[in-house]
Amino acid sequence: MSVEITGTEKPDELLGDFRNNTIHGLAGSDTIFGGGRTDLIYGDEGNDRIYGERGDDTIFAGQGRDLINGGAGDDSLFGGTQSDVFDGGLGFDVVSYEFLDTGRGVVATLSGARGEGRADVFTRVEGVVGSPFDDILRGGDGALLAGMSGDDTLVASGGADTLAGGTGADVYRFTANSASGTVIQVLTDEAVINLKRIDADLTDSGPDARNQAFEFIGEDAEFTAAGQLSWKAIGDGTGAILVSAEMTGDGIADLTFRIDFSWASISADTFVL
Repeated sequence: MSVEITGTEKPDELLGDFRNNTIHGLAGSDTIFGGGRTDLIYGDEGNDRIYGERGDDTIFAGQGRDLINGGAGDDSLFGGTQSDVFDGGLGFDVVSYEFLDTGRGVVATLSGARGEGRADVFTRVEGVVGSPFDDILRGGDGALLAGMSGDDTLVASGGADTLAGGTGADVYRFTANSASGTVIQVLTDEAVINLKRIDADLTDSGPDARNQAFEFIGEDAEFTAAGQLSWKAIGDGTGAILVSAEMTGDGIADLTFRIDFSWASISADTFVL
């Protein structure tokens, strides 16, 4: 059973209960509490304070400078038209800009986002979904980054992130070998994987030590030197691919990441080395 609660054009305090609630704040600077189940909450107009409390909630910030706290549960929090503060709370929480219609993309990390007239702040947020435009999303520590449409740049900077670029000419950028375990969900024909910011040969201490490029040695190739990159089919029946890079000269991969599904044929052109 679910219940619908609607506020007024003035500041309201709206309280959900133990059922699944749908709550509309309408105008006014409202304070909204979702309650203990799976709630759908719309802040609408005004500078609202919204608390999802327990349950896997979906919360839309609306048209004000809002404070959103997801509470316990895996929450989906949607950015509004102005600068908002998001606290995901407990669980795996995602801030999304997929319905943004400003005509420009967002630049987001797990600590906040900026864009057309906005500067949002994140706390305890584990994932970011971009806008329909060209976004730059930076992860770390097992983040989920989803670009949607547009030509997006998704940055794996450490930890096993999940990167889902979408339909555009996306760039998957790796900035450290600590990004091992990262998963690229779909690789399109137009997408590229950029490894240029990673030192390919950690054994080189010469004057150009920070400028080496990887050497792509193809499918199922064995490492013979530091700075080599290869790939192989995982062979689990899913079509997934494992890409490996050797950086220390011991024949053991120092960076590995998985591509769950690829529309593209993997070659040197797939990478910016």
